[in-house]
Amino acid sequence: LGDENDEYVELYNDGADTAYLDGLVLTEEAGDGVEGVFRFPGSGTDHPVPPGGRVVIAVDADGSDGNEPDLSVLAAWECYAGAPDFDNPAVPNLERIAGLTDLSLYPFGDNVILANGTDLTVPINPATFLDSVNFAGGG
Repeated sequence: LGDENDEYVELYNDGADTAYLDGLVLTEEAGDGVEGVFRFPGSGTDHPVPPGGRVVIAVDADGSDGNEPDLSVLAAWECYAGAPDFDNPAVPNLERIAGLTDLSLYPFGDNVILANGTDLTVPINPATFLDSVNFAGGG
């Protein structure tokens, strides 16, 4: 989670087995259906994360502001909500499947949710959550 201009989520596989991102859902949406709900592409084993591996997902994979980290080179994925959202063509986009806006992470009250992708209707059913974090004041 970066500052307002350099927001990102880093997923870490702390398990002993390879995890696959294919079909998983990344969102902050647990409520009203406005914020973006994004899905990783793939058919099951296209996007592995080995044990101890990390994957960075940028809200916008833009490095033009000169701030660290440079998400244009660090990000493996980008959340793209359609025009006029920033899109770095060098970084693959997650598919926006619901919501009207981009991922927008507020460190003073928000959620980050990784779900298994079986529920694509907002609010995402907590029974499908694989992992989540709630920042103080989040919904």
